[in-house]
Amino acid sequence: MSAQTRRIEYIRCVDCKADELDRQGYDVKANIGGWSRPPIIEGLIPDIRAKRGDKIIIGQVLREEELEIGEKEYRKFIDYAERDENTSFRVYLISEDGKPRLHKIY
Repeated sequence: MSAQTRRIEYIRCVDCKADELDRQGYDVKANIGGWSRPPIIEGLIPDIRAKRGDKIIIGQVLREEELEIGEKEYRKFIDYAERDENTSFRVYLISEDGKPRLHKIY
């Protein structure tokens, strides 16, 4: 798979998850075109930040092969979520059908 194809697949997955959360009534920001950019959290910009009432979801979309390397990068999001009982950090994997699949909630 070419780098451009991988990037398009990633953008589609972020957009799909952001749209799903938007339909669930969350105020969604996503780090792709067509959405407002999420705020910086612990020096990083998450793929998705969704808020409804007091509840906040921070989300990252990854490929399975990126999980081990990615955890070092998103550790700050995990730590941030652990400090706030109303915040969760979620990792979504790009599935074989090109859609985001929930992998883990912190």
